Amino acid sequence: MNDTKYFVTAKLAGTPDENGWSCIYESPVKGAHLYLLVSLERTNHSAQIDFAQEGRKIFNKVSSQIENVSEDEVFAEIKEAIAEYVDCGARGMVAEIAGIVRYQNVAYLSLVNGASVYLFRDASLTLLALSQEGAQKTVSGYIKDGDVFLVLTSFACKALPSGVLKPILALRDPDAIVQSFFPKFSHSTPDSLLAILVARATSAKEASVEDVVNKKVFAVPNVNLHRRRVARLLDRMIRIFPDRKIKIQGDTVTLDVHRRRKRSTFAGVGLLILLSISVYFGAQRQSAQRAREAYLPRLNIAREQLSEAVNLSGLNIPKARELLLSARETAKSLVDEGVVDSELNSLVVDISSALGEVAGVYEQDASTFLDLSLVSSGFLGNRIDISDKDIRVLDTSAKKLVNISAETKKTEVIAGPEYLPDAIDTFAYTDRSFILSLDGIREVTSDVELVIKPEWEPKNILAHAFAGNVYVLDKDNNNIIRYPGVRSGFLEGEDWLASGIDVDMSDAISWSIDGNIWVLYASGIVRYGQGLPTNVVVQGLAGELGEVIDMFTSDSEKNIYLLNAANSRVVVIDKEGFFVAEYISPELSSAAQIVVSEELGKIFFLSDSKLYYLDIKK
Repeated sequence: MNDTKYFVTAKLAGTPDENGWSCIYESPVKGAHLYLLVSLERTNHSAQIDFAQEGRKIFNKVSSQIENVSEDEVFAEIKEAIAEYVDCGARGMVAEIAGIVRYQNVAYLSLVNGASVYLFRDASLTLLALSQEGAQKTVSGYIKDGDVFLVLTSFACKALPSGVLKPILALRDPDAIVQSFFPKFSHSTPDSLLAILVARATSAKEASVEDVVNKKVFAVPNVNLHRRRVARLLDRMIRIFPDRKIKIQGDTVTLDVHRRRKRSTFAGVGLLILLSISVYFGAQRQSAQRAREAYLPRLNIAREQLSEAVNLSGLNIPKARELLLSARETAKSLVDEGVVDSELNSLVVDISSALGEVAGVYEQDASTFLDLSLVSSGFLGNRIDISDKDIRVLDTSAKKLVNISAETKKTEVIAGPEYLPDAIDTFAYTDRSFILSLDGIREVTSDVELVIKPEWEPKNILAHAFAGNVYVLDKDNNNIIRYPGVRSGFLEGEDWLASGIDVDMSDAISWSIDGNIWVLYASGIVRYGQGLPTNVVVQGLAGELGEVIDMFTSDSEKNIYLLNAANSRVVVIDKEGFFVAEYISPELSSAAQIVVSEELGKIFFLSDSKLYYLDIKK
């Protein structure tokens, strides 16, 4: 089965000047295809350098070296060919180069002096390779359908605002991506060191001839697109007209009439074709103009909302957030409707860039902290807690409890099936680990001893440890019980709620203790201080909070973290109920619990047999 991939590309290069020059070459080589990004910067201003000639020399050298190599030799040859240009100081210049060889379904990349390559795959953005000044970086990997590769010079990378790459690459169409980059470089002068290559991988069924599909080269547009199309059509028409043939006949008057008739016929045909073309493009322009007039008011409103949100960000944060999220919703609707417009692309990128700073909304892909299947055979993990930078993960099916350092990732199985035959949940405080089991609460010591016998139904309680004591929220009896800790274990339980307090705890979902007790109910959050309840009102959140399935805080955290898995997000509020931030990640959709270390700047959660984390933004 032929699994060959092809690249559909678009390119963007700056304007050469006396100090710099950039170009992007491509060429088929035997059994493969070469793409070469070259950016040359003058370092010796007294040296005479023909940049175009030097660039062509580099391209010829690299292409000739890999032209007849086998698949096994591609990696070594592309690396060797480009390594020569790590140091060009003797020639009075610095050469920043990125070479990609597409060989069937594998990409071989070699970069020097600052060039970088990003990969957008399955909605995730990854920095594949970044070369340092005076050094080379060479990598390779398999290509998947839909992969978008972004190759760029260090000048281009530095000129792009933080956070714009992912939303632009999400457009996936190389033409649209490059056009979206135009506004980002409009003030970058001089731009002679600017070079960008965008390549989207596709299968042979979609693009069987790579030489045909790899011809999209962009510069700042200065000619009307429709005029260029008409010009190309006229060129083709002229080429199909036959050359005039002179016929020698006895009667020259007949020859002249023949010529006039022939010219008149071709002129008439040509005018008719030109008229048809003009009508066709005129109708297209009118149709496009009508469509644009229909959505332009919404686009302008969204742009105005973004501008107002940015202006209000330091004065009225809730209003700024509301405006920005409204603009985002409008832009998303236009994209979903199939609107293709460079202004819309630019708006989407600008909104994404402003989300964190203005609205406190951070969209990020979760990072894998640890693959739990590697910890112990068959270990997946479904319950979690954290204390003193140590994470406890319990697998109720495998009947194992694992301790994981949130700083070093060091792991240790601290209890196995012989001690956890009927474990339900785990909780921890400082260096002490506890298990809620069907027979009560056990502390994980050398023999996992039973420390609290149940006076409640274990499957219908929440358990927590704080300040050496164990607390139990009994949903059946609407009570909170405190078990004071002593050297030999724990004393008999005592009611913690103030006398006369009557509350319904039957729908309690989750809880945390930091001195106060915070209980998450289906209807909201209640804080219990000195045994007395106070409702917590969430303020400053744009829209509804939605269904929250878990909550986390502690005496080490200044904020409260609320898991809304249905919307793939964690909403953060302070302990007065005011909105702080929102973290959106697709991996959160399958999370059941979260734990947090603000000191380490991470939100941890379990999903798909992995321990993931999100970075907390300061």
